[in-house]
Amino acid sequence: MTETTNTTQLLSARELAAVLGLSPDSVRRAAKAGSIPFVKAGGVLRFNAEHVAQITQFGFQPPRKTN
Repeated sequence: MTETTNTTQLLSARELAAVLGLSPDSVRRAAKAGSIPFVKAGGVLRFNAEHVAQITQFGFQPPRKTN
């Protein structure tokens, strides 16, 4: 029997912001608006690198800030 390992890379809001050219606050806002899938790990938002690659492939547009 072969053993498989789960090597999913999770990015922080800061790391994802650097990839997308956004601020970390914009990434968090987009996640809370449902535009970017995320998981919470220890109360902190984390983003699956594979999902992010799919998002950027289709031209991700972050939600606009509302006052």
